Amino acid sequence: MLFQIFGMKEINEEERLAAMRAFMSIHCIQDQAMGIYSDRLVPQNNLILFINQAFVTLPVEQCLIQVAFILPKVREVRMQGQGSPEQVMSIKNIVDLSLNLVNQAYKLSALADRFYVLLVALRKFVWCSLNQALDGSPPNIFDIYSLAWFVALWNDQPVEVIPAQYKEELCMTLIEATLQVREDILFSQSNGAVDKTLLSLQLQHWVSVTLEVAEIVCKCLDWKSPNLRRKQKRGASAASNQSDFGITVSKSFLLLIEEVSYQIELLGNEISKKTKTRVQAQMFEVFKRVVTDKEEDDAGESQHDSAENEIQDKKGKREDEEFLKNYESPQIKAASILIFAKHWKPFDSSNKKNINTEEDGVNKIQQLVNYIFKMLDKVSQSKSSTIDAKNQGTWTHLSSLYYLGTRFQGIFQEHIKKKLKEVKAQFEKISRKIVMENEVRVVQGILDLIHVVMRFQSSQEDDTFITENENSIVCGQE
Repeated sequence: MLFQIFGMKEINEEERLAAMRAFMSIHCIQDQAMGIYSDRLVPQNNLILFINQAFVTLPVEQCLIQVAFILPKVREVRMQGQGSPEQVMSIKNIVDLSLNLVNQAYKLSALADRFYVLLVALRKFVWCSLNQALDGSPPNIFDIYSLAWFVALWNDQPVEVIPAQYKEELCMTLIEATLQVREDILFSQSNGAVDKTLLSLQLQHWVSVTLEVAEIVCKCLDWKSPNLRRKQKRGASAASNQSDFGITVSKSFLLLIEEVSYQIELLGNEISKKTKTRVQAQMFEVFKRVVTDKEEDDAGESQHDSAENEIQDKKGKREDEEFLKNYESPQIKAASILIFAKHWKPFDSSNKKNINTEEDGVNKIQQLVNYIFKMLDKVSQSKSSTIDAKNQGTWTHLSSLYYLGTRFQGIFQEHIKKKLKEVKAQFEKISRKIVMENEVRVVQGILDLIHVVMRFQSSQEDDTFITENENSIVCGQE
């Protein structure tokens, strides 16, 4: 009856919206009363018809929140017949419905509303991909490329009506939804008896789906964000094909890479070599952006021409550079290097495609160490540089040195110890020149962390973090 009322042309928008809310409330009550083992065919069909009709008869911005509220209750329904099962509510139907919400959510003016709709829709979308993988079918994650506007914005092409930031909001919520799905898996197994076989299988497929999500959003490191200091100085317009939100997405992407790397280590031999190779390849793609030969060239050049470059910058020779790549942010570089220090395996067989020899692997790790040394030298040069240490990722770099020195102590530990002593002496000199409380806390925090890293480096007798596949030279063995 409510469905008939909802479809009547004679009622106004407020009455139609009230009918929709009433239908949703009844469905929720029915859902609780019938239980999870009941025949769900009729409620699901009515629900989908109602949602589809809402998109036709109501302004999208009025019905999206209500549809997002009910979407988690939409699930696949199969009617068992005499032959093969006939899919009454297929995963593809649910995927299309989820992407329809994603396709419309930009019309919501409130950022919180957009995030809510996107998170609900993409969480359902990721769950559908996981269920497809469990069924032995290819996951549908790459169906997101069917959104033409997303592909256009991804390639820095403006799209009429849809703001550039919306692609970043989509990627942000896609990452969050993927992480939430893992929490859903763990929570579902925490209630009652744990089915270890099912849990392991779900987490294995979650890793595969997550790597596909990472492949979609990995280009966020290539997105440009405004150089706000220069823009404010010049009074430039904020209109562009990019937004400041790209930096936040890049940080979320790095978190996703770390989480999936950690999950792979927990699952151990249950994860295939192909999957391990994929995550190592993702790290190598980030490595190529963050730590490149150009960085080394710039480091050498800065020793001779830093004063001249500073003068040129003051003259405004490079003021036309309104945007910077996200991976040029010092904090993004620092977070990336910490992931490499903890999870990258340049001597493992999973990295054979990108790193051909042991010497090449040593050189790659040396690049990481050299970059950290350069940044520590930079922040320990003067009082003003030290006070800006937080923005330069100094604490993260010190943590990276701990992991690099621990995992690769056979070739880097003594080198790192020596450098830590040098920068410790520099920071101690600076600490004697400052009196303001907030500045004292900054320098003391750095010195405390250096002390902790040096203490743990000295206490390491053997390397317990090296995998069996890594070469003996890395373990400090002859």
